Amino acid sequence: MVNPLPRDSDSNEKFVFYRYDPTLAGAVVYVGIFSLTTAYHFVQLVSTRTWYFIPMAIGGLMEATGYIGRILSHYNKAELGPYLMQTLLLLVSPPFLSASIYMILSRLMRFVGAETYSILPIRWVTKIFVVGDVLSMLLQATGGGIMGSGKAANLTLGEHIILVGLFVQIAFFGFFLIVIIFFHYRIRRRPTPESYKLLEVPNSRLSWVTLLYALYVGSAFILIRSVFRVIEYIQGNSGYLLRSEVWLYIFDGLLMFGVLVLFNVIHPSKCDEVHPVCSNCSSRQVVCVWDEHQTVIVASRPAHRRSYSWVCSSTHGSQTSSNNSPQILFTPEDTLSLGPPAHPTSLSSSTFDLSGLELLHHYTVYTYGTLCADERVDSIFKVSVPQMALRHDCLLRVIFAISALHLSYIKNDPVAAESRYRELAAAHLHAAITALRSQILAHSADHANAVYVCSSLLCIIVIAFPFNGHRAVEESRILPWLPYVKGIKTILQHYWKWIMDGELSLLLNRAQQTRSHACGTIEDLQIALANQVRTNLNLLLTNTEAPDQYEIRHARTLDIYRLSITRLQESWDQMNQREFCLVSIFSWLASLEDDFVVLIHDKRPRALVILAYYCALLKQFEGYWWIRGVAETEFRIIDKALREEWRTAVEWPKRIISGDLLIGVQC
Repeated sequence: MVNPLPRDSDSNEKFVFYRYDPTLAGAVVYVGIFSLTTAYHFVQLVSTRTWYFIPMAIGGLMEATGYIGRILSHYNKAELGPYLMQTLLLLVSPPFLSASIYMILSRLMRFVGAETYSILPIRWVTKIFVVGDVLSMLLQATGGGIMGSGKAANLTLGEHIILVGLFVQIAFFGFFLIVIIFFHYRIRRRPTPESYKLLEVPNSRLSWVTLLYALYVGSAFILIRSVFRVIEYIQGNSGYLLRSEVWLYIFDGLLMFGVLVLFNVIHPSKCDEVHPVCSNCSSRQVVCVWDEHQTVIVASRPAHRRSYSWVCSSTHGSQTSSNNSPQILFTPEDTLSLGPPAHPTSLSSSTFDLSGLELLHHYTVYTYGTLCADERVDSIFKVSVPQMALRHDCLLRVIFAISALHLSYIKNDPVAAESRYRELAAAHLHAAITALRSQILAHSADHANAVYVCSSLLCIIVIAFPFNGHRAVEESRILPWLPYVKGIKTILQHYWKWIMDGELSLLLNRAQQTRSHACGTIEDLQIALANQVRTNLNLLLTNTEAPDQYEIRHARTLDIYRLSITRLQESWDQMNQREFCLVSIFSWLASLEDDFVVLIHDKRPRALVILAYYCALLKQFEGYWWIRGVAETEFRIIDKALREEWRTAVEWPKRIISGDLLIGVQC
């Protein structure tokens, strides 16, 4: 098709497609480099499942195709088709690149737990800017189409529409930069605990700060390109910028290539929120209730990353369950090393087969007495709990699981017996979790006592699995059973009134008495011990020569450490209450702030040192078979994670755990 409009020989005031001969070499080079970076983007988005980078990959494809149009124009610069091809594609490809950039920001805010630092509601950040992006793209595409229609009367109209589209793009990008700047300023003034995630953690591939600066650079490139295009269209077809194609290659092609390469190198695969995961659930190490496709229960494959999934207590606005029941979701990533794979079909269809009777008998004769040292509570575990289990399948299955685990521990023939009973324990635990989840979601007073006991016994099972320190230190998961302990606290919050009105109220009353009496008469040895713990831990916050001083300069982080130390001190004080040892084991973990859990997860040195003192406390309770060896295993993982300059800070708990220092506490 031949252009019906005036050609180069006409006056410069007439519209022509090109006021120069399009270069072949430049177009070929740009087709090549855009094809390479775009192909790599497709590989990255598929391999990392960062699907929100599809617009950027499409934008790169449009850039490459646009320069193919310039190759065709080299051979016939009067042809409308190639001109229209390069004009439209090069004009509308940047909005595709910017769409992916917009989507990165909201994910980044959630990743560092700083949603409140945005000047826009976090749920609207992506939507607002993508809508502006689409509007800009449609305006530019419409204007470009009108200009390439071949009608001289429409040229001015097309230019004006393109200018409006470019101004819309500049306005939204300018506002986007303001949002980034405010967010950056606020998080620098008051960092969140999550903001340390990829700053100091060893072997991290990407710092979120690096990604933030990449957003600055990418946005600046697209903004400069848009300003160039505005000036170009204001000058008109006979303007200075359209008399040489070098300006197009520098201020459009080169800048867009820079954006694509920038996000090839700094690819935000580690900051993907998938679909969509709220920051509250992420920081609490639980599975978000939005992610329904992950609600699968397995109990055999070990996890490789922390993806704790116990109780989701974060707020989801209107999406919260109508009955306000705690959400318990289990995923494959949150499995435990339970020995041989468990298959529910391996269980008998009858609960009370010979195996079930054996396990129930063993529980009522032996196992119940190994759960707590308080004789007044023993009767609850011996009589009330089994009676309750006859009415609630989840509790019966948990009793079977803990009884099988206990048998596995005490049998004289560990090779054969351990395998058999561990298989039974894993299978019954699998069935128990299925039943427990449905009862929790029912949120009924009839289930309150059973749910509370079941979740408590479940904690003991996951602590004991595997027992005697058999868990591989290389796994490097610190306290993998922590979410289960914190889950008890959430369950109590939902069922408190019903439990206090029921037969299990004695358990909660004894726990409250422990806390109220913990500061009563303590023997001299206990006083000295408590003072030693207090002095050592306070040095973490007051010693100005300790490493990583920047960490405690932030008021929020300092408060988190102080509160954790105070509560751990209370747990140490409780050790004089011999009959309430079980409470001391769980009370500190259950009271941990979610932000402190994040610090543990990120292996912050002070958090690990505090945790080492908890392991020293845990060591005092090895009279319980299900705790034996746990303190040593956890401390080895902590010690391995600490840098050399922090090793002296854990010398005291290390001596206690290794047995070099006896402190005379008997539990």
